Amino acid sequence: MPLYINYFRLGFVWPQKPIICFIWWYINYAIYGTIVIFLAWTSFERHLLVFHHQLFTTQQKQWLFHYFPMIFFTLYPIIFYLLVLLIPSCNDKYLFDYTEDICHYYPCYYYTKILNLYDILINGIVPCLLIGLFSIILLLRIIWEKRVRLGRPIQWRKYRKMTIQLLLISLIFVLFNFPLLIYYLMIICGNFSLNINPQIVRYFLFLESFTVLFLPFVILFSLPKQYWRKKWRKKIINLRRRYRNQSFTHISI
Repeated sequence: MPLYINYFRLGFVWPQKPIICFIWWYINYAIYGTIVIFLAWTSFERHLLVFHHQLFTTQQKQWLFHYFPMIFFTLYPIIFYLLVLLIPSCNDKYLFDYTEDICHYYPCYYYTKILNLYDILINGIVPCLLIGLFSIILLLRIIWEKRVRLGRPIQWRKYRKMTIQLLLISLIFVLFNFPLLIYYLMIICGNFSLNINPQIVRYFLFLESFTVLFLPFVILFSLPKQYWRKKWRKKIINLRRRYRNQSFTHISI
């Protein structure tokens, strides 16, 4: 976001150095891709934690079904984008355009059709779809388990926060990610030219960043009230102790 703001303020990328472009590309693709892929896995892991908790009873199972997937889905996009961004595959004229945000809309690997298609599908569209799909399925599965299988009424007040969180996460990723992903996919399929109005792409790219900005608030909203009460209680106690210590110090002086 600071790089975007600086670009919109000046009208060009500054400082105009290749390392800035690579850092911007890497943050924009690798770090964001890590968040999306990691969240797709955690959306699936919720099913294991709720309905198959026996898979986490031993340390070996915890490593197999929890720690190892988390490590893999964290390192995979970091290594993947590091390789595709550092290995040049196109003419130098496409590498650095300091008059455009992100030094150009498309890194070199975007001009390799197979690699580009793999990136958009596997690292973009599929994780976003899985986040929404797993969230909705988890909600429906809980309703089926409670009402159909066990014959118990659904206490919506008990599941209200979880329901809102799952629906909001799904809505955020579908609403803010899909315009850009569909645009890239249509370019690969040959339905659009790369010479489309750059302003539209800017809107899509900037819209995508709202996913990361809104996601923490959705997660914080789902925390129980007891958590916030404990947090604020500790803060108040610490502030009182600090105030007393300062008062005693002034008195002794």
